[in-house]
Amino acid sequence: MKTYLVFLVAMITAAFTVQTASAQLVPVPKQDPLFPDEGKTTLTVWTGVPYISIAEYAYGVSDGFAVGVVGGFTPTSKAIGVRLRGIVAQPSDDFRLYVKSPILFYPASGDSHREPWFLVWP
Repeated sequence: MKTYLVFLVAMITAAFTVQTASAQLVPVPKQDPLFPDEGKTTLTVWTGVPYISIAEYAYGVSDGFAVGVVGGFTPTSKAIGVRLRGIVAQPSDDFRLYVKSPILFYPASGDSHREPWFLVWP
């Protein structure tokens, strides 16, 4: 009997002290590192052969087109350029067809026989 009384007191206490709350789920837009939203920017930094470090500051011209300024350096030379990207087709969130065109300028260095050169990858 004492157990039932303790249980009843606990239930009554819980009923008067428990507060309820409700929340509304708000969808958060998915961030896209390749194509920032119109008027937004992204900064990307990475490393890999042949670069010791390379970075890009990209600006979203529209929701499907971005222009980036790229700069990096290797052990023997430096590079600066632009990187253009545009979405051709995106039938679903899981599939996208886009074009890109990095254009890099390498100033004269010892490895290039003191000749500046461009790298264009359409």
